[in-house]
Amino acid sequence: KTIVIIISFIFFLEHIAYSLPNYTLRKPLDFGNRDNRPAIFPSSLKQYLLDKNKGHEDAVQQIESIWETNEKILLEIGCGDAEIALKIADTNKNLGVIATDLFESHGTGINHPEYGLYEARWENRELSGQKIPLLPNLAIAKTDIDILEKIPDHSLDYILVVNPDEDDVMWELFGQLGLIQRKLKYGGQFIIK
Repeated sequence: KTIVIIISFIFFLEHIAYSLPNYTLRKPLDFGNRDNRPAIFPSSLKQYLLDKNKGHEDAVQQIESIWETNEKILLEIGCGDAEIALKIADTNKNLGVIATDLFESHGTGINHPEYGLYEARWENRELSGQKIPLLPNLAIAKTDIDILEKIPDHSLDYILVVNPDEDDVMWELFGQLGLIQRKLKYGGQFIIK
């Protein structure tokens, strides 16, 4: 909870700094072109996702479709059963929602019995968001936080992390704040709940 407060405070300070008139700053802040998500799905991201999602190529095709057809994109890291992503996508039809998780119950260092259930349900396409009829603005894929390294800078409108399970996850996220900020469009939001 302390980390969440610190992260929130950092983003609050950034918001205040960006909201100040330029004359109060020594040098105007240069955001570059932060709204430049490539219209074509990057081939390196596609290959990365295909490698991680063997047997689930349909999920990668869905992500590609979301990327190319939705103006705004939310990336959820650590979606678990993807119920929150499903609710967000169902409520916000114009928002592309990409829900990701490791979907591994072994080798993660995190010992939660439900992870094995999520893994089996994802593998068998039994998560609610994987059932027919599929929402056209939702994709659920197997990946880790390292997906951020493959996403072009300034491409995401939202990055969401709900109930990170372990302190290690929070520290990993905290260590990736610069990367997370680079992946967000100007005005994008990093949300930890």
